Amino acid sequence: MNLTQSQGQRALSNGLTFIAWLATVALGLGAFYALRQMAFGLFALLGADIRTAQLAVMWLTLVLALAWLTFVVLSGEYHRRHVGAPHAVKLFVATLAIELAVIMLYLVL
Repeated sequence: MNLTQSQGQRALSNGLTFIAWLATVALGLGAFYALRQMAFGLFALLGADIRTAQLAVMWLTLVLALAWLTFVVLSGEYHRRHVGAPHAVKLFVATLAIELAVIMLYLVL
């Protein structure tokens, strides 16, 4: 009985961790888009011509894409190894706070 309850709790914890990880991945993609758009607006605000701004944003997109892919892989592995640990939950909260802050900044500006 105790073993079954433990397995059920572990399955629930694994499922909730996976859903939270997927949420951070999706919000990370939204933050990626927001950063890209804000960078383009910043280049335009600073008076760069359209071709220079487009080129700079393309390079920024490459860097952001690599950073996002690295985040997806490393955070997935980290959370897979530390399912349900308090420090993993703190990392989820910090990640969500940063991603939501970037998205909110984009929406405000």
